[in-house]
Amino acid sequence: MLRVFDAGEYESLESLRESMGWDFWMEVGPIDEVREIISQVKKGGDDALIELTARFDGVDLKGKGLRVNREAIGDAARQVDPSFVDAAKKAIKTINAFHKQQLWESQFWESEEGARIGQIVRPLERVGVYIPGGSYAYPSTAMMTVIPAKVAGVHEIAVCVPPGANGEVSPHTLFVMDLLGVEEIYRLGGAQAVAAMALGTETVKPVQKIVGPGNIYVTLAKKELFGRVGIDMLAGPTELVVLAEGEADPECIALDMLAQLEHGSGARVCLITSSDEMLRKVDDLLDRMTKQRGNQIE
Repeated sequence: MLRVFDAGEYESLESLRESMGWDFWMEVGPIDEVREIISQVKKGGDDALIELTARFDGVDLKGKGLRVNREAIGDAARQVDPSFVDAAKKAIKTINAFHKQQLWESQFWESEEGARIGQIVRPLERVGVYIPGGSYAYPSTAMMTVIPAKVAGVHEIAVCVPPGANGEVSPHTLFVMDLLGVEEIYRLGGAQAVAAMALGTETVKPVQKIVGPGNIYVTLAKKELFGRVGIDMLAGPTELVVLAEGEADPECIALDMLAQLEHGSGARVCLITSSDEMLRKVDDLLDRMTKQRGNQIE
C-alpha cells in the first residue's frame, strides 16, 4: 500500500518532507566496511573475491570461476524470448544513434600570435562497467553504459554483474552483452567488484575508469578508489516524482514507479495528484504488479 500524505495537513513543505522520511544515504554509511573489503581484495586477489561473493551473495564461485565463459554467453540467446530480442535491438540502435551525436573530435587552430593550439581527443584503453544484478536483471543499464564506451572507441570493456542465487548472470543481460560484442564478463558485485576493476587481481585486469550505478557499497567503493581510477559519478538512490492529472493513464504511472522501485530498497517514488480515484487506481495496480513479480513495495 502507498503511504498517503495530504498536503493540506502540513504547514510547510519542510514539515511534509520530514514526514515522508526521505532522509537517507547521508554522510554516514558503511565506509569502514567498504574500506575493509577493498583491503581484502588488494591483499587476497581472486581468493578474496570468491570469499566475499560467498559471504555477501551466498554463491560459491570456486567451481564456476569468476569469469563467464563464451558458452554461457552464447546460451543466453536461447533463453530469451523473441519480443525481448526485438526490443533490445531497437533500444541499442536508438541509444547508439544518440551517443554518436555527442562525439568529441580533435581540433587545432592558429592563435593570433601564430602558435598552433588545440586539443587531442583519444578514447581510454580500458574501462570497467558495473551492472547491478542479483535479484533483478538490468539489461538496459548494460546498454546505457557499454554503448557510450563503444561509440567513444574504448578498446577494452570489462563488465561486472552480481550473480543470482544460482551463481549465474541473467541471460537477458548476457544476451545484450553478446549483441554489443562484450565478452569479458565477471560474476562479481558490490564493493569487491569495484575494487577488482580498480586494483586488479590474478583474473581481473585493472581498468582506467569505472562507470555504472550500484548500491551504497558500490558508490562508496567508487568514491574511495577515485584517483586510482576515474569514475563517472557518485550515483545516489533512485528518486522519482510523478505529477499526474486525473486524465493520466494509471497503468503507465504504476509501471514507471515500479521500474524505479526495482532499483533496490533505497529507491523512493512519489505520486502527486489531486485525484483520489487516480491514487486508488495506481495503488491497486502497484499491489497487483508487485504480487505478480513476487516482491513487495516498502
